[in-house]
Amino acid sequence: LPNEVIPAMTDWGLYPEVAASVAYASSEKGYARKHESKAKFLQIATEIIEHNRKAYRTLLDNGSIAKLPED
Repeated sequence: LPNEVIPAMTDWGLYPEVAASVAYASSEKGYARKHESKAKFLQIATEIIEHNRKAYRTLLDNGSIAKLPED
């Protein structure tokens, strides 16, 4: 929705973009230890988030964690 400031957790595709933008800006300002292109930061963030989404799905599927209640 256009009036939302923070994306919903279901909009997971936005989170790597935000992470990459923050990482790149931090790198440009000299605050970060890693210095990569924005595309590389996006690749790294996407891989990390996808890995964790798969781990979460596995934990849900094997019953190790309960599904969150619907709002």
